[in-house]
Amino acid sequence: MSTCPSCGRDPGLNTRCPHCGADLKRRVSIRTYGLIAIAVAVVGLGVLWFFATRAPIAAVKIAAIQATSNYAYVQIDGRVSRGPNYNPTAQALTFWVRDDTGEIMVSAFREVTQELIAADQVPAPGDAVSLQGTLRVREDQPSLTLDSAKSLTLEPATLNAPLREIGSLQLSDVLAGVRVQGVVRAIKNPFDGLKLITLRDATGAIDVAIPTELEPLIGATLPLTLGQSVEVAGTVTAFETTPQLSLRRGRDITALTERVEFARPTPLENITADMAGRWVRVQGIVDDVSPFSAGVRVTLSRGDKQLVVVIWQDVWDRSADQSAIEPGATLAASGEVNVFRGELEIILNNLLTNAVKYNRPGGRVTVRLTGDADRVVLAVTDTGIGLTPEEAAKLFNDFVRIRNDKTRDITGSGLGLSVVRKLALLYGGDATVTSTPDVGSTFTVTLRRTAKPPVVDDGKSRTAPLAAGN
Repeated sequence: MSTCPSCGRDPGLNTRCPHCGADLKRRVSIRTYGLIAIAVAVVGLGVLWFFATRAPIAAVKIAAIQATSNYAYVQIDGRVSRGPNYNPTAQALTFWVRDDTGEIMVSAFREVTQELIAADQVPAPGDAVSLQGTLRVREDQPSLTLDSAKSLTLEPATLNAPLREIGSLQLSDVLAGVRVQGVVRAIKNPFDGLKLITLRDATGAIDVAIPTELEPLIGATLPLTLGQSVEVAGTVTAFETTPQLSLRRGRDITALTERVEFARPTPLENITADMAGRWVRVQGIVDDVSPFSAGVRVTLSRGDKQLVVVIWQDVWDRSADQSAIEPGATLAASGEVNVFRGELEIILNNLLTNAVKYNRPGGRVTVRLTGDADRVVLAVTDTGIGLTPEEAAKLFNDFVRIRNDKTRDITGSGLGLSVVRKLALLYGGDATVTSTPDVGSTFTVTLRRTAKPPVVDDGKSRTAPLAAGN
């Protein structure tokens, strides 16, 4: 020891400092104190880590999260209700989880997202999940951030999913996992970033929605062709009030070796209005063949029962032997049962809905009904956002929705006006629009008074015609 720890002077070889009298034998050096303190701190941290890693994480209900919960590390159990959404630039993932009290947004940043993809643990709608992460509460809106892929456990909604008929799927089935088998009837891209695959079986049709931006997360689907029979395992979701299917993974669409028969042979006399939406195959004697502006109407009979088969022009043009379809011939047809009653109400309702939806606050809607001995003219005028000539030219096509800054927050299927035009054509008329941007639009529907509506009276109730398909 070179200096006295008490006075700092050199004590020499003495056991007691000659300067201050301090006992040098019983003193512990500062260095020894430091080493002891470090050892105690390390042991203490080890004990804290031991208990912290074994202590259960607090499970909370979403509605119980408050501003004081900010930065708390918690567990949430629930079901994926929306998403996932993927940002390819940031490689970040977001989805929403719902329990019986509320809904919360969950985020995973780049590293965790890649871990989830590698582990095939990307959540999908309907999945039951248990999450652990850090809460953030901003303006009373909570969110949860995952810090590791191991902080999420899930049970896929499609695990042991039952095989269902498409026509049995309802809005009450939303977030339920199901399997369906059907024939690919259409493949559409209503807008960039979304593919819709329409499947049909004998009971109905449904769209399988595939956001193309999610391909890095869920994988690509197998190439599909029209008429192909496939099985889809997915979760029932909804577009507005219409059920649809969402895929968990691209591999959940599989090809079937046996064709799905979606048009069931059905005696003509058994066709009733409550079968609307089903595809059937019927056979009968041709009573009448009546061309109209959008195709041909063929009246079939069997005994005292009649059914109208509506053959659209594009299908009629591809018919192998049109001349053979004449009164007295036997004809078999496959198509969808439709109930064409209240067509005029449908036309007016769709036009008014459109006029109100795309109007401005405080705007006006004017309805005019005119006509003469040959035709009826319905005109609906609004003072809304209007259309450019390019937008107006495609407005009556299926699934067309005008997308710009003015319509960003307006929802719709893009089918209302196409239905109006098809019904007008059935009555020997047409539907047109004239419009000026920022001034308004006028939709005009012309119907011929002498047109024969495609409705059959079976003596008991007004039943549906068959819309023949290809």
